[in-house]
Amino acid sequence: MSIALTIKIKNNPEINIPIATELFFDRCWIKVAKKNNLQLILSMQSGYIFDQSSIKPILEELTQMTKSINIEELETQDFNFLKERLAFIVNKISQVLAQEEGSFIGYVG
Repeated sequence: MSIALTIKIKNNPEINIPIATELFFDRCWIKVAKKNNLQLILSMQSGYIFDQSSIKPILEELTQMTKSINIEELETQDFNFLKERLAFIVNKISQVLAQEEGSFIGYVG
C-alpha cells in the first residue's frame, strides 16, 4: 500500500501526487513528523479530505518538515530519498496553487 495526495479540480482530471509507501512512511515520515509535532502529516496515514482552504497548512507542514530533517535521524539513503520526495511534493502542490484559482477538493491517505 502507499500514501498519496489526490486533488480534484472542477472540470479537470484528478492530480495524483505519490507520497510514500506505508513502510517508508512509517519508518521515516512518522519519525520526523512526531519530532516536529506536524499533525497534518501524522494524519496522512489514516487519511483525510481537504479543500483549498486547508491545502496551505499542509504545504506549510511539508516545508517545515523539509527544513527540519536531520541526516543523523535517518540512514543516508532514506534521508536523501525523503528530501527529494518532499521537494517533489511541495513543487507539485505549489504548481496546483499557482494554476488553480477555483475551488478544489482533495484527499490524502
